[in-house]
Amino acid sequence: MNDADLQERMQLAIERISEIKEEDQTIWDTLAKMDAGAKNLKTYFDSVAEFILYVYDVYEIVSQPGKIDLPLSKLQEINHNLYADILPEHYDASFANPDYAVEKLGEYGKYLCMLYAEIRAMIAYAYEDEMQAMISLMELFLEVYGIFTASEGEKLPDEKEIKEAIYYYMYDYADVLVARRIRETVTCVNPFAYDIIMQSDLMTPDYLYAYGEYIGENELRMAQYLAKLPEEKIESLACTYVQGFIKGFETMRIDISPKKSVNIRYAIGQERMVKAAIQMFEKEGLASILFRYPVSRMNRKATIRTGYAATPANKQYEYDHAKITHEDIMLCNFTCFFITKMHIDLDWSCISCITFLAFFNRILDVFLTQLIINQFQTQIACVIDDWRNILKHFSQTFVKEPLI
Repeated sequence: MNDADLQERMQLAIERISEIKEEDQTIWDTLAKMDAGAKNLKTYFDSVAEFILYVYDVYEIVSQPGKIDLPLSKLQEINHNLYADILPEHYDASFANPDYAVEKLGEYGKYLCMLYAEIRAMIAYAYEDEMQAMISLMELFLEVYGIFTASEGEKLPDEKEIKEAIYYYMYDYADVLVARRIRETVTCVNPFAYDIIMQSDLMTPDYLYAYGEYIGENELRMAQYLAKLPEEKIESLACTYVQGFIKGFETMRIDISPKKSVNIRYAIGQERMVKAAIQMFEKEGLASILFRYPVSRMNRKATIRTGYAATPANKQYEYDHAKITHEDIMLCNFTCFFITKMHIDLDWSCISCITFLAFFNRILDVFLTQLIINQFQTQIACVIDDWRNILKHFSQTFVKEPLI
């Protein structure tokens, strides 16, 4: 799809989202009479719509060619506003908090909470100018909003409709988001972080806000500390692990010459040292691959942040949204999903096969883990249920072979 088509879709989505807050409250009052949790649905949609519009405003600023010409105070204000809702002091009353969402939204809470968490990935997409990824989330939000506002017969929609909307979003865009993730981790297709490091003035903290990540005291103090070090010290630090990497191949008697690239994973704030390392690797004929930790729930694995990252704005938020659970989203026959998605363009079939094998593996991981847990719980129940032989079997509690 060309940029003109994407721009048109973006504008249509933004126009519709901007109307949500001004729409008639009547339908929400009617729905609230049938379910107490529904009275907060309007608040939820207004809140998320406001967040999307703010991210879009930021996108209009950061997507402009050239350096972002804003004072440091304004950059810090934008950064704070993007993450304010999930900061510890606000998280208890945030729809990104599963407990709060379920309390306020009832049976829809867990799905709408997950939806909001996925929409928050728009921050990274905005800074990286990933227009299609932004649009897909806007359209998903509007689809879910439409399910509620189009309720027939003054009846609340079935929660299955919400689950299916989220599922089909993932079904439709898995080949885009997951394939994109695979490519950026094994090739140099995404120069976003590389350009920040190589083209920014790393002696001032302004560049930290070009990532779109939450910038806290840890990142600021790290950047300030490295900015004070002489260039010789920075090069010495970088040389330690660059030469350690290369000599590791020599020690293991592995020929490094076929290798064309190296992946550097770092904490935001360490850019001066990373820049020196990139230059040293380039002298050795190795291109540097720099990628952000995965922001979509389709690519996340627990709380692990593989790639460059900042300190989380709220570790509880990270834990709450660590992975997609089978109960929330894995609703349909994913074997069928997997087979359907394998009908792909042969020009990039190799990387796509890896993509969907990896995605399918994540699905199996969820289901098989739950099966093991269920088996383990059944085993415990069987042993405990036989209370007449407690003394006879007591010693087995110390020697029982574990299932996992």
